[in-house]
Order: sequence, then structure tokens, then C-alpha cells
Amino acid sequence: MNTANNNMFSFGGSFYNNNIGFGFVNLAQICEISLIAGSGFPPHTQVCHEITYIVSGTGIFRTGDTEFRVRQGDIHVIAKGDVHEIIASPSEQLRYICIGFNLNDVPEEYSEVNYFYEHSPKIVMSCGNYIGCLFEMLIGEFYRTMENHDEAVEQLLKLILIRVKRCFTEEDASGTERGIHNCNTVYKVLRYIDSHVATMKSVGEVSKKLHYTESYISSLFRQKMGVTLQTYLRDKKLDSAKMLLEYGGRTVMEVSELMNFDSPRSFSKSFKKRYGMTPHRYLEEKKNNERINKNDH
Repeated sequence: MNTANNNMFSFGGSFYNNNIGFGFVNLAQICEISLIAGSGFPPHTQVCHEITYIVSGTGIFRTGDTEFRVRQGDIHVIAKGDVHEIIASPSEQLRYICIGFNLNDVPEEYSEVNYFYEHSPKIVMSCGNYIGCLFEMLIGEFYRTMENHDEAVEQLLKLILIRVKRCFTEEDASGTERGIHNCNTVYKVLRYIDSHVATMKSVGEVSKKLHYTESYISSLFRQKMGVTLQTYLRDKKLDSAKMLLEYGGRTVMEVSELMNFDSPRSFSKSFKKRYGMTPHRYLEEKKNNERINKNDH
């Protein structure tokens, strides 16, 4: 693969570890990039959320095991921690604008927006010319700093985050497109599991709630999220159980019952597989660490 000649705008030409705050949006990077035909960026792990808008050309975005063909007008969203790769097609240059950001101290009225970017399904959507204009306006603010720059950037960032989220999740007129409908379905699954993780015992519950067959929901979820629905549910249960052990002052038996595991034994087995130790061992190490920290002070 060739190394691209990048026409890149970013702060200092490189990624910023110290985010620049615009309201609750901490901007980590903003880039306008041109990849020459056949070139690209190798796989890398995202250290922030990222939205990419394809200005012109075609190419391939790989996220984990999922591959998307992208073209002018497409939007790609990737969450912090995901691994992805970008490749221009062999026949033409790929130009795009990307925004890297983190969200901190998010106001209550933006909680749905925050949730979306923390759990964004792996998908590419065409969201219309309006969002493209917002990206062009935003990048323009950095090419030529003008009066009320910070206020303009903050409002444009918020508007982009909201409009992209709507494009992916709302069942409006554009939601008749199959891709958007599928993405919206996965988003509903994520919200249902996160809201009912303690009581859910099987993935059949969410398929029944959303009026789809279990096989359809499971297949769609794996396609968009890169992990099976059963694995996602299990890991969410275990993560919640770990939090209860660490901060909730609960016994292993109590946590097993609260999170609706089949039995304390199955809970212990699953916990050890995910975290490398049993729940009892985890509690022992927690107590030992607390004792050491207390003695140090």
C-alpha cells in the first residue's frame, strides 16, 4: 500500500492528546484528508469517537471484521476503542473530513446524543447534502479564524452530532432506506439491553419485545456490531456485576441473584473467563488493595 500524500488540517498536523473544549464537546482532531488512489491508513485503534464525511471519491472503510464501501456523501461513525482502516479505491482519490472528539460533562438534554456515540453501530449511511454543508462550514472555521470563532465551532459541532445521530436512529422519511432501518433496529436492541440488563436471561426477550425473530435480530446485531448478541448481553451482565462487587458492597451470591445468572457457579465461571479470576478472588484482591492503601496513608 502506498503512503498517501495528505492535504491534512489538524492542530499542529498531529493528533492532540489534550482535547480542546467547545462546550461539552472536546475536539481531539479535525482533518481534511486526500488519499491518492490505492493509498490509505493501516489499521489503528481509535482513542476518541470519530465522524467521517466523504467529500469525493470512493474507497473502503474496515472496522474490525466489517468492510464498507464508501462514496461521496457517506457518513461513517466509529466509537472510541474500535479498530479501523481506510483505503482509497485503486482508480481515484478519496477526500474526506473527519472529526475526532470526546464528550465530557454532557448536559441531561444531550444524554441520547451521548449514548449514541458511546454505542454507535458499525455502519455507513448517506445522510444528505445538509450534513456535508455543516462539515464544510466547520472546517472553514479552522482555515480562516474569524470573529466569534469558538461560539461558531461549538454550535456547528453540536448540530453535526445531533443531525448525524438523527440520520442513524430516527424513523423519519429517510428511515425507509433499509440501511437506516437496520441501524435503528440495532440501536433499539442496545437501549433495551442496557435498560434491562439485570433482569434479562436470554436474547429471546428482546426479539419478542421488538417483534422480530430471534435469528433475524441475532444476525443483524452481529453484522452491525461485530459481536454476537448473546456475547454482548453476557458481557454487559458481567460488567454490571463487577461494578456491584466493587462499589455496591454486595456478596457474590447477592450479585449472582441480582443479575439473574443461572447460578452462583455459572456466574463465577463466566466471571473468571472474562476477568481472569473468580468473583471471590476479585473481592479478596479488592480488600487487600484497600488495606495496603490505608496503611500507606
